[in-house]
Amino acid sequence: MSLNLALRVSDTLKITIKEANQYLKNGYYISKDRKTKKSNQVALNENCMESIKRALEIRREINLNVDNEFLFVGQRNRAINNGNHISRISIHNIYIEIADYYNLKTKISTDTTRKTWGLIVYKKTNNISLVMKRLNHSSERMTLEYIGLTQKKMDDTVIEFNL
Repeated sequence: MSLNLALRVSDTLKITIKEANQYLKNGYYISKDRKTKKSNQVALNENCMESIKRALEIRREINLNVDNEFLFVGQRNRAINNGNHISRISIHNIYIEIADYYNLKTKISTDTTRKTWGLIVYKKTNNISLVMKRLNHSSERMTLEYIGLTQKKMDDTVIEFNL
């Protein structure tokens, strides 16, 4: 979901079961960014819809604390018993485990999916305004830096493509 919606992990983790069902019903993720407090609405693509459906299935299958409203619940007692969602730190650790499993030699963090979305869309469309708006950034410069397009990378690319 984070990859397809370009959401901050904090916004993904706060999704409740009720909200997830509503997103599936209307085909849109609609919320306010936790960090910026800006409105955030984005259409759900097929992969995102399937991710939500699968998350709801898993949530029903594990049937943890029925009083916990969150879609993504950790399996440790603190999260379950306090009605919390899985923690950002737990997600970070899962990402590191995945990177290790696949022997990826890259820095990975909870922002990786969001940055990946931005970089892929920018490379495909060359439309920094679209990426900036989707990420809810206030400047193109901020967005370019966020997705890793530094001046050095741009200079190296220009030098490499000596047409």
